[in-house]
Amino acid sequence: MSTAAPTRLSRLLAMVPYFLARPGIRLSVAAADLGVNERQLTKDLEQLFVCGLPGYMPDDLIDIEFS
Repeated sequence: MSTAAPTRLSRLLAMVPYFLARPGIRLSVAAADLGVNERQLTKDLEQLFVCGLPGYMPDDLIDIEFS
């Protein structure tokens, strides 16, 4: 496993409470706060969108919306 994987996992886990506490935050602000560029943050959000509990039904996944 690469050393980037644990770092990304930690960031993904930190993103959940971060975004819950900041609804409507701009992508640029969130990227700066999380120490990544906007492209990487978008990739992380796309990954987070398909994370959740085993079973992988829609109600088991993390529910996010971003544009």
